[in-house]
Amino acid sequence: MTIKDIARESGYAVGTVSRVLNNNPRVSEDARRKILAVVAQHGYQPNANAKHLKQQVPEGLALIVKGTQNALFADLLDKLQPCLEARGYTPTVYYNNGSTDELACAQTIFAERRPCGLFFIGAHPQCFTPALASLGIPCLLLTNNAAGLGIENLSSVSVDDRAAAAVMIEQLYAKGHRGQLAPPPEPAAAGRLSGCPAAARRAVRL
Repeated sequence: MTIKDIARESGYAVGTVSRVLNNNPRVSEDARRKILAVVAQHGYQPNANAKHLKQQVPEGLALIVKGTQNALFADLLDKLQPCLEARGYTPTVYYNNGSTDELACAQTIFAERRPCGLFFIGAHPQCFTPALASLGIPCLLLTNNAAGLGIENLSSVSVDDRAAAAVMIEQLYAKGHRGQLAPPPEPAAAGRLSGCPAAARRAVRL
């Protein structure tokens, strides 16, 4: 039995079956239950050696995601993976739930899979040190800013949290919402909060 056979019998796409077999959280519980029932019925065992070789292809890209519950990160993945595949790359997603810092996670993935590039989605800049350069492959940090770290193989695409928060406050005020600002739950949110007071003052003057 192959993964295609499981997909045909369970009624789900090969990609969905693959996510279940790789313990990817982005699968509905109903789909997971039905697919695993087919797997159990036939005693299917994935070929670990074949999987390992597949993930070592020269065009492989590793996408390391911080946590599994962030809707923004899920949306980024949904749009990013098809773009990479359309350009001939093979993206593989790895979820880091906080037990390991991103640099250690990247070093482990590089040693085992030898990707040609790394994407960090949601990682905090303070996790990175010049040791990342020793991997010798291009790395990209998404949603946070790597400027000033001085790591030659690390670039970033980030959001202007202060400006985005200001737009949010102005929109909420224009729609009649009033209330108090809560302190940020984590340091990463401090930039968003910093854009709120000035925007609130501007909104009141309008």
